[in-house]
Amino acid sequence: MNDLDKIKCIVGVGLKELRLKSGYKSYEQFAFEHKMSRIQYWKMENGTNFTIKSLLSILNAHDIELETFVTLLFEKADIKTKNSLRLEKIIAHTAMNKKEFAEHLGYKNLNQINHILFGGSLISIPLAHKIKKHFPEITLAWILKGEGKFLEETH
Repeated sequence: MNDLDKIKCIVGVGLKELRLKSGYKSYEQFAFEHKMSRIQYWKMENGTNFTIKSLLSILNAHDIELETFVTLLFEKADIKTKNSLRLEKIIAHTAMNKKEFAEHLGYKNLNQINHILFGGSLISIPLAHKIKKHFPEITLAWILKGEGKFLEETH
């Protein structure tokens, strides 16, 4: 992932967080109420495509200045979550890159993996079970909560 893709992903995570904190459970509802394209807004939250104009429009809807938003984003991005650190360790253990890892688990793109790696979401129970199914040597409790040993003990 290049720097631009990383920035877009971080911005997307931040926009989703703003939306949820504002009480909008659905990106579609937010886009509709603020007269935005649902597809464009969805792409922005997923870090795939956006313009500065559309970003400023969304920040205006949330009544937050660009400088404040950027400062909060990059402060948060510097702090790795426990989930992101665990997922990094799992990916390193598999000796795959992120894309190969996501595809191996059956994902068509890196969105879910990137959202965890950049602190935007947690390792879900379904994802933990997929990891366990494909890499049975990793303990489920460790995947979900970091509890116990990373690898199953072999006798």
